[in-house]
Amino acid sequence: MALYNEILVGRFNRALQKFLSMKGGAPAAQLSSDIQPGFVFPIGNEFRYLESWFRYGSRLTVAADAAATGGYRMRNPVGSNVIAVVEKIAVNVAVTAGLAFDHGLAVGVPDLATIQPSIQERFDSRGQVQPTVVRSSQSTPAVLGAGTTKWEATCGAGQVIDIITDEQQEVTILPNDFITVRSTAVNTAFTTSWWWRERALEESERT
Repeated sequence: MALYNEILVGRFNRALQKFLSMKGGAPAAQLSSDIQPGFVFPIGNEFRYLESWFRYGSRLTVAADAAATGGYRMRNPVGSNVIAVVEKIAVNVAVTAGLAFDHGLAVGVPDLATIQPSIQERFDSRGQVQPTVVRSSQSTPAVLGAGTTKWEATCGAGQVIDIITDEQQEVTILPNDFITVRSTAVNTAFTTSWWWRERALEESERT
């Protein structure tokens, strides 16, 4: 028999059970019908894996090419059933250059020329070892704008630009979505560092 205000998202029950070392069945099987005490998730990043969030980080240098604009792309494969949230994107260049940040549906938008391998990208060894999102880069041929440009700026020589500066600016990448950081001028090398987290989509989130 179904409970009144039954909670059907299992990962929250699992997190409570693990965090509080509780035995037996689901410790929070239903919502209270009145005011109830509680605490806010997440408590900290060390708690993320109990919520089934897995955190990763990656750094890559895109080489300069005299006739092309380079870029770095993160794509969430169609049918992955995973949501990715980008927490940090930092970019720096050796010479003053323009940079752009694009976001959109990956329909007809391929990965870039070189797929980045997954090597020790996880932040927490208790979580899933390899990320689901595909990271790719290329220096040539030119990386053109795709999707919608959400941010564009000029980065001074040796300057580090943080595209995401607070949690309200974090970017979600759903299945069949992508984001790209690209140079807007030829012959521009840049180094970019990304932090992100992933979890499985709940059934109620898929539609």
